[in-house]
Amino acid sequence: MAGIQPFERPMIQDHLERNDLKFTCDEDGDFRVDFQPFAELAPEITVWLTAEGANEDIFVVRVLANAGIPKTIWPQVVEACNKWNQEKRYPKAFLFIPEDVEALFAPIHLEGQFPMAAGATQPQVDEIITTIIGTGFSFWQWVMDEGILTRDVPLMPND
Repeated sequence: MAGIQPFERPMIQDHLERNDLKFTCDEDGDFRVDFQPFAELAPEITVWLTAEGANEDIFVVRVLANAGIPKTIWPQVVEACNKWNQEKRYPKAFLFIPEDVEALFAPIHLEGQFPMAAGATQPQVDEIITTIIGTGFSFWQWVMDEGILTRDVPLMPND
């Protein structure tokens, strides 16, 4: 097992390949993995795995549903995100309300951000990815179990 090494995107790719996850990589070198874990929640879930910051040494994992939440339930969703953040360590949850005050839909963002300037081990990167994806899916299951998102809530697909 390799020791601490500089955090770099190949560590992310190594995890994805070893776990047989189908992924794409954009022009910035960010990885995208799409899932559809919940039949009852129409949109798929997209996971972004990025290296951010001036030195690309902040590892960020985002778990996003490809749907917007209707404005009619924004207060309940903000309250649910706050409750989640008080009770759970990962991932941070928030409703990303657009600057356009006339917007009728907004996405929920789930993310974990981890400083890696001191370096990382491959097992550490693996654990971060597994934890954030798993707990991100747990968040979506939780909001459905709590009745915040149901089949009756019209979601707007994001582009």
